[in-house]
Amino acid sequence: TNVLMASVQANNSRLLRSTDNGATWSEPATADMGGSHTIIKGSGTGASTTWFAGRRKSTDNGATWAVMANLPTGYVVCATTFSGTQNIFAYNLAGGVDTFYRSSDQGATWTLVLTMPYNNKISSMRFGPLAAHPSDPDILFTKGPNDWTIRRWDLSSGAHNTRPWVNLSVFGGSNGVPGGYPVTFEIKMIAIDPRYPLILHALTSNGGGPRLYRTTDGGATAWEELGGDVFPMGCNANALATSPFTGDTIVGGSNGTFVLHPTYAQAGTIFGALPYDSYLGEAA
Repeated sequence: TNVLMASVQANNSRLLRSTDNGATWSEPATADMGGSHTIIKGSGTGASTTWFAGRRKSTDNGATWAVMANLPTGYVVCATTFSGTQNIFAYNLAGGVDTFYRSSDQGATWTLVLTMPYNNKISSMRFGPLAAHPSDPDILFTKGPNDWTIRRWDLSSGAHNTRPWVNLSVFGGSNGVPGGYPVTFEIKMIAIDPRYPLILHALTSNGGGPRLYRTTDGGATAWEELGGDVFPMGCNANALATSPFTGDTIVGGSNGTFVLHPTYAQAGTIFGALPYDSYLGEAA
């Protein structure tokens, strides 16, 4: 398919759709598309591709959209799984406590699956780091109780407010406190390789600019900092994703788009299809 969907921030988040692989863009022909569409998720292929954005859903590859009537008030789609029966997660920040709902039937019904004892927001943005495991709907990644750790939740055990969890310390140091780094560091986003879920990337931010970290063992041991300050000073990096087809990790922001090759051998990558002026690294 040549259809692409994008969220553009211009006073209010707007959805844009391209049917020619990004050459031209227009808004979907659906009334009342206002509201938050910061997070866009899709599933399926071809004309029947289902898209989710904010509180809305499209079943015709983004041409028309409708509000999901049964999604609890105030919640928006925040994450999806990639394989098997697609599970969709929705999130809301209310009363200082974050709660998550999950749907396994394309948004027709929703179940409360997680109540966090703290909020997932970080100081620089409404949504903190969020990621669903690509194939296991019972694993959800969020911000930890501070801004420099990631918490992996097990949704298969306990009640929604007593789920077991494991903290992943991206920066190292005692109890997740960054060793040698200012505590103003924030983990803004997480991306998981859909084919190799033990490979995670974390995009961080502080006064000196964004940094990118990677782990190849699910965060069980050390995270590798990919080249230190690999972005231009003052770069505003606000998007992070790993391709389910090539394993390339893409970082986007106001200074452009950066692409990082996967750590494993891959015959076709984004670099082979599009011209780039610079890059963050090569496959090992």
